[in-house]
Amino acid sequence: SNPVTGPGVVYVGIEGSEPSFAAFDQTSGNQRWFAPYKGASYGTTYPAYSSGKLYFGAANTMNPIPGLVAWDQANPVNGFTSWAISEAAGFEPPTPQGGRIYIQEWVSIGGRVRLVSADGTTGTLRWGIDLPETETRARTFFTPAVDDNHVYYHSACCLEILDKNSGDQITRIQNPSADATYTGIRSTSTILGTRGNVLGLVYNVGRTKRLLSSFDITSRSLTWTSSEGYSSYPAVANGIVYATSLINGRAVLHALDEATGQKIWEWTPPESEGQAKLYGNVVVTRNLVFFSTYGNDFHSDAARTWAVDLNTRQAVWNFPAAGNLAISADRMLYIVRGAPIFQ
Repeated sequence: SNPVTGPGVVYVGIEGSEPSFAAFDQTSGNQRWFAPYKGASYGTTYPAYSSGKLYFGAANTMNPIPGLVAWDQANPVNGFTSWAISEAAGFEPPTPQGGRIYIQEWVSIGGRVRLVSADGTTGTLRWGIDLPETETRARTFFTPAVDDNHVYYHSACCLEILDKNSGDQITRIQNPSADATYTGIRSTSTILGTRGNVLGLVYNVGRTKRLLSSFDITSRSLTWTSSEGYSSYPAVANGIVYATSLINGRAVLHALDEATGQKIWEWTPPESEGQAKLYGNVVVTRNLVFFSTYGNDFHSDAARTWAVDLNTRQAVWNFPAAGNLAISADRMLYIVRGAPIFQ
């Protein structure tokens, strides 16, 4: 899974006969604990960390299990399981915010998909709403974005804005670039911007990749949509959006003006490196942006994680591994290598 960090610890999900999670010391790499979550035959979501707890959703296609799980950072035995959701929908991690957890739920009876808010300390249900039928048909998986007042996610057609406390729909902003007729799996990202805006990746069959859109929350309007398709998890900082794409068979990093969506600059790995594919998310700091690429063989030495300087707009170093990325408060960069599934 993607790595997540807490004070002095990095957590990862681990494949096996049953889904498991492990905690590693950030400095030494020594394993602090390893724990399977028994009964989740269909797997778990990626994890999220907040306020001393590791949160994830679980699913079992045969027998009911508590769908929301919280483990204590020091010892998973001290956490809780909750029936606030009956079964997690998809693999995207839950969103912790303001002492609550927001996560997608799959209800097998009736084949419904719901968005749920639960108490982050007890797992008690705060509210749950059914998502439109188009979301069930399209199998839209997402991690909602949450601020002090609202919950945001991009549906098959629109940016949906919900009241954080009740789950009631405040409004929806239509996105003409979104292809609501597509019925395959779509993994969409929704990100809080830095200009009172929300960024959303939308699936467009004609583009074959996700288009990036920006929505103004005050005027409740669509501001811009990119002409290029981008990979699943861009990053935003200081008025610039950093996103990766495949153009003419080569991996490219784009820096986009957050206000207009116009490309400010781009960087491409040297052609001699043979970096033709993308993996994982983008991470940006004050002075560097990180992303991963690889060639035809994911496990070969050609895999790279690049560190590109924001001022010179050139790579200052790279590491021979590609994967999901995270940076801790202690300024450690973590790369979780694994066979890519989604780009």
